Amino acid sequence: MKRKTYRKIISTTLIALFGAATQAHTAAGTSAGKAEEQVEETLKSLSTREKIAQLFCFAYGDFQTGKDLEIRKKAVRMGIGGIIIDDGDIEATSRQLNEFMDDAKTPLFIALDGEWGAGMRYYSVPSFPRQMQLGALSDESLIYRMGELIGKECRDLGFNVNFAPVVDINNNPGNPVINTRSFGEDRDKVTRFSIAYMLGMQSAGVAGSSKHFPGHGDTNVDSHKGLPVIEFDRTRLDSLELYPFRKHIEAGADMIMVGHLSVPALDPTGTPSSISRPMLTDLLRNEMGFKGVICTDALTMKGLVNGSDLTQDEIPLASFMAGADILLMSKDMMASMKIIRKALRKGVITMEQLDEKVRRILLLKAKLGLFDEDRRISLDGIRERSIRNENLELMDEIAEKTMTLVSGNPSKPVAGQRSVYLAYMDTSAQEGSFEGIGGYPGLNPEKTADMFLETLREYDGSVEFMKYDGTPEQLESVRSYDRIIVGYHNYNIRKQNVYDIPEEVMNFMYSLPEDRLTSVYFGNPYILDRIEWRRLGTFIIAYQNTTFNAKAAAKVVQNVFPAQGVLPVSAGGLPCGYYFTE
Repeated sequence: MKRKTYRKIISTTLIALFGAATQAHTAAGTSAGKAEEQVEETLKSLSTREKIAQLFCFAYGDFQTGKDLEIRKKAVRMGIGGIIIDDGDIEATSRQLNEFMDDAKTPLFIALDGEWGAGMRYYSVPSFPRQMQLGALSDESLIYRMGELIGKECRDLGFNVNFAPVVDINNNPGNPVINTRSFGEDRDKVTRFSIAYMLGMQSAGVAGSSKHFPGHGDTNVDSHKGLPVIEFDRTRLDSLELYPFRKHIEAGADMIMVGHLSVPALDPTGTPSSISRPMLTDLLRNEMGFKGVICTDALTMKGLVNGSDLTQDEIPLASFMAGADILLMSKDMMASMKIIRKALRKGVITMEQLDEKVRRILLLKAKLGLFDEDRRISLDGIRERSIRNENLELMDEIAEKTMTLVSGNPSKPVAGQRSVYLAYMDTSAQEGSFEGIGGYPGLNPEKTADMFLETLREYDGSVEFMKYDGTPEQLESVRSYDRIIVGYHNYNIRKQNVYDIPEEVMNFMYSLPEDRLTSVYFGNPYILDRIEWRRLGTFIIAYQNTTFNAKAAAKVVQNVFPAQGVLPVSAGGLPCGYYFTE
């Protein structure tokens, strides 16, 4: 497989996509002149309390009832700026979002943390692959298309902001929180692919949120649980962590999400980035020239709460003063609004500062056309409508182009061969397993194994099936087949989940004849660092337990088409960008 023209193709594609997306983004929203008028007119109509409320965005899930729901309804009536949905039922959540929108004086940001689409929060909706699998592509045109389809999906389900893409460069295999959420460790690929994703969403009239500034990729601490400290000097930060953010700003990013990170080279006090004026105002706003909306990550995360001396009620004011515009998911928004109002009365902050932030928020709302359109969500057939054929077709195409051959050469089945498919699955390692609507299950080892077997048999109806039971009798029976296909279906995504395959399982596999063995791993490519993969015959990385990947991987095994993916990270002694070739 030749990739000599890779960079030339990529740069040409991005130029074309950028022009098209910019025009579509403008057309999908409101003209600049009209948007400015809407902003100033709305700003004049808002009370001080309503202006402060515009800064806040609360989380809503359909499990919130009683007092929790009443607080959120009150916040909407007070003029809250936005809502981010939590995991839940698509119909119940949409019904409540419509009520919120009906009660809102000023249009709401309805936001989704949907890095792989609405399926990240609505489990009945099929999900696109995680970004690391997308990093196995050699061309970002499918990423742009995916962003466009995710944007259309978002708009149909009522969302106008998607807190994606992740632009962190995952060059630390031990990263417990970014990992497969990143396009990989190649700085330029991460930048190109994430920009294509962002522009695709913009073309559909949805704002992205490039995250997690100033860069969460090379950490070994999850900021949900503690404060990561990034010890690199400014030269390294400029060349790597900050690089994608600069390019996103140049490409027209609407919003940048700030993580909770201590970066002494950028703020010697060690203050978390989300409340650091040197990082938000001096660097991001002034030096890097970002004119869009700065949004915090959730203000209840332990990295921030434990990394500062502030109470959780005081944190939003500190973030405001540091330079943030949207204060996401504060613990007690009512208490924090009062603290900001008190600071305004005392002159700690000024009305000019408040107006500047609200103006940026309103301007993005106007650009997205929120003042011009009825954004109520149609509930008619919403479950069926959310399963979009064009999405499913693209998921299949992405799967077919990301299967990554690490070693060996798949061959077509030969008449008279005895073939067996041995499935190893650790069902205790499932995460997010669900049945799904329309026969599109989630990350489910057994469903993936069923689809893998079904597809294998389309090209060789004689393939026999065994589920690993670890007995000596099974080992001996497997050894007698002419062709042995092993599928590893345990859900292996992040280090904190079940990551290793048990030693006794691997010893079983190592004993099988390599010249007759094909191994397919439905998980994280970092597994190559933890097993002796060279002893496992032909080896294919299939990234995730999905039916889309199962179909594609089986076709590669049966040599229906060649593997086209490249490693998005270095692993197992192989470099980033590697693909097997003789």
